[in-house]
Amino acid sequence: MKSTKVLSILGTRPQFIKSAPLIHMTKKDSDIDIQRRLKDKNNPFGDRKALGKILSIFKEFDPCPLKR
Repeated sequence: MKSTKVLSILGTRPQFIKSAPLIHMTKKDSDIDIQRRLKDKNNPFGDRKALGKILSIFKEFDPCPLKR
């Protein structure tokens, strides 16, 4: 159910598609990936909105949300 909801939102907004691999990562891996994406010098704000949306979706289903 979680993946279906996330993917349906990803499918409606093309800028979120590149964040889709977060769905299949462990918490530790996704935390590292989030930090890397947020520090991207070439596109400092491009992924921030998408990751915020992904994190808000995870918080709906997970009592222990991902660290920012």
